[in-house]
Amino acid sequence: MTLSLSSAAILEKNKLEASGSWLVLMKIVFPDSTTIKVARNTEDIVWPTNTNLVTNGDMELDANWTNVSTPSTNERSTTQVHGGTYSRKLVANSAGDGIVSDAFSVTADIAYRHNAWVYSTDSNTIHVKVLDGDGTTLEEGDKNITKNVWTKLNDIYTMTATGSSASITYDSGDLTSATYYIDDVIMKRRGINTLV
Repeated sequence: MTLSLSSAAILEKNKLEASGSWLVLMKIVFPDSTTIKVARNTEDIVWPTNTNLVTNGDMELDANWTNVSTPSTNERSTTQVHGGTYSRKLVANSAGDGIVSDAFSVTADIAYRHNAWVYSTDSNTIHVKVLDGDGTTLEEGDKNITKNVWTKLNDIYTMTATGSSASITYDSGDLTSATYYIDDVIMKRRGINTLV
C-alpha cells in the first residue's frame, strides 16, 4: 500500500515527538463488495471521497468537450466504444486539432492518476496536454497507442498550483490527419479510498 505524502509531512510524521496527530484510515473491500472502514479514533470520521474530476469522462453525454483548433469532428459516437454506450470521436484535419475537457479543481503537491482509453484507425500516437490548477501547462507530449485496438493511457501527475483551471487535452500533435475514439477518461486524486 502506497501512502502519498509531501516531503514536509514525511519529516513531521517520522519525528519521535510532534505537536500534531496522525490518523490512519483503512478501507477493506471484500470480493463480494462488502466494505469495512476502520479508524482507531473516538470521534466520528468523515471519509474522503475520490470522484472523477473530469466531467463526462465516460462520454455518455454530448457535452463538456470543447474543440481545440478546428477538428472536422468532435462528437459522441457508437462506432467504437470502450465502456457504456458512447465514446468521443475526434477527427483531426490539421496539426493540433483536438478536444479539451471542462476545467476542474486541483491542489498543489497532490498526485493525480489519469486514465483514458484511446482507439485510432490510422495513428500510433495521440498528443496529451495537462493544465495545472492555474491554467499553465503542467505536462504535454505524445503517447504511444496501437492502431485498431483500445489502448489504455495511465499516468500520474503531481500538480504544482492549486486552482480551478486544470484540464486535459487530447489532440493530433504534429499529425495533419487522424481519427480517434476516446472513452472512460478519469482524473482522480491518488491514494484516497484506494490501496495503490
